[in-house]
Amino acid sequence: MKTKTLLVILFSLVSIFDVIAQKYYYISDAGNFQQGPYQILRYNEDGSNGKVFIKDGLAWPQDILFLPDSNQVLISNLSSNSVEVYDSESGAYKKRFISGILGPTRMKIGKDGMLYILQWLGDGKVKKYNTEGQFISNATQSGVNTSIGMDWDQNGDLYVSSYNGKFIERFDTDGKSKGKFISTGLFGPTNIAFNSDGQLIVLDYNSGRVLLYDKDGKLLKVLFQGVTNCEGIHLANDGKIIIGVGSSVRIYDNNNVFQKYLVPPGENGLRNANAVVCREMITTDTEEEHTEKKSNHFLMSLGANVYIVSPNADDITMINVFDVKGQLVFTFDVSKDTVLDLSDFNNGVYFARTNGMKYYNKTQKVIVAK
Repeated sequence: MKTKTLLVILFSLVSIFDVIAQKYYYISDAGNFQQGPYQILRYNEDGSNGKVFIKDGLAWPQDILFLPDSNQVLISNLSSNSVEVYDSESGAYKKRFISGILGPTRMKIGKDGMLYILQWLGDGKVKKYNTEGQFISNATQSGVNTSIGMDWDQNGDLYVSSYNGKFIERFDTDGKSKGKFISTGLFGPTNIAFNSDGQLIVLDYNSGRVLLYDKDGKLLKVLFQGVTNCEGIHLANDGKIIIGVGSSVRIYDNNNVFQKYLVPPGENGLRNANAVVCREMITTDTEEEHTEKKSNHFLMSLGANVYIVSPNADDITMINVFDVKGQLVFTFDVSKDTVLDLSDFNNGVYFARTNGMKYYNKTQKVIVAK
């Protein structure tokens, strides 16, 4: 039997989905910093049904990360030098996931599927783990003190912000420093994030500004100001920017104008938002038609495990891949690449769902068989 991955999209058996997509926002509350009280809140996309999601095992929480293809959510805790794991549905505490990391702050899954974690203390090097919590290596050859924000550009270079150092440092794909990307004009940067145009958004906590830089580190403009203690950011696919601002979480539209509060000041006891994470889940009601309707498909096969976005689907910006439980396992940015390789997926049925003006609710069933 051939051992190579066989990834088959069923063009002759079309599934028509009544897709219900639900987004939830999770907010880390740093409380009174070293003293708490601490909590993780959860809200519906429209700001309704806010509630405490996690209270146990927190020690100055910093970030929230839902592990792909898993029913687990990670919380980094600065004071306990640890990362804890919780049930992603109930918020129930499960176990300590990582220990011995000095002041963990931001966490991200890289394109290699590894878990990257920043350190506020210690040697300041970015640490790389697998998704089982096992240490792999240092992702950077040198450290960044009080590091609290990171993201990758389109070339795979890693950018790390230093809160006390007031700079953004850049590392190549081998982890070697390329020097300061931004060295002036910052007063305490926290989160950093690249938008779909390859521009870097920087939250400057102490000056209360959100700044936009080009690919060379030149300041393009101040997106908005008067957001003192800004920390925690989510870039929505429709261009909205959601950020934590002190005891609130604000939504700005794609023209950088304040739209509304996701979390009004102090609601549910929120004191200091320092992470804002969006999680999307889907449920589907399925009817199957044994007729060919290629217009429903936006992925075209290039071989056993490689697919390309249809040239007719030009409004798609993102493709989210969900498992049969409706949990998001992978996000594909079409603006960066149109070739989708799913060969590393486990066997099973998945649902690829588009995000875009014209194809917003298009969903295609994908079967992975090895």
